[in-house]
Amino acid sequence: MAEEKEKNIKETSPEGTPFYPDHVIKEVMVVFFVTGIVLTLAILFPLGLRDKIIEFLSIQSIKPPWYFLFIHQAIRIIPGAIAVSLLTLWAVIFLFWPFFDEWLDFKFKAKKLAMKLGGAVLAVIIVLTIIGYLSGQKLKIGNSEYMFNDYGIPVKATESGAMQKNQQEKFVF
Repeated sequence: MAEEKEKNIKETSPEGTPFYPDHVIKEVMVVFFVTGIVLTLAILFPLGLRDKIIEFLSIQSIKPPWYFLFIHQAIRIIPGAIAVSLLTLWAVIFLFWPFFDEWLDFKFKAKKLAMKLGGAVLAVIIVLTIIGYLSGQKLKIGNSEYMFNDYGIPVKATESGAMQKNQQEKFVF
């Protein structure tokens, strides 16, 4: 009789509700509800950051740490949405590479292909990092002073003022 009473209490009282799935489902519903409210407010009342972004883009000397330079340079060279898509795809491939590698080896016996692909990716990362480091810096070669543009191409320092103006005009929304 005591067991039956305890069973009825657990079924009706909130202390007796199981954590999974009841509590987890309630928490997920709250997260979705709050996310919906935040997204609705963000769509209805967007922040006007256009002028602040243009001011920020006019500063050429801000660079990320060396280990993010290749990502920063890829975003500067490749147009917006394409760069984000390619970097996201790269991150997903990097995350799941152990599974892809095992599948390629099993299906095609392609260990050499995987090594060549890894070497090519490493070479691209190194080249983009070097270009990112050089971009925006002045370097004296002989009697002339050069400034490297976004693509790593040296431009005479007298022309670099016009180059910076063109880069600022490139970011018109």
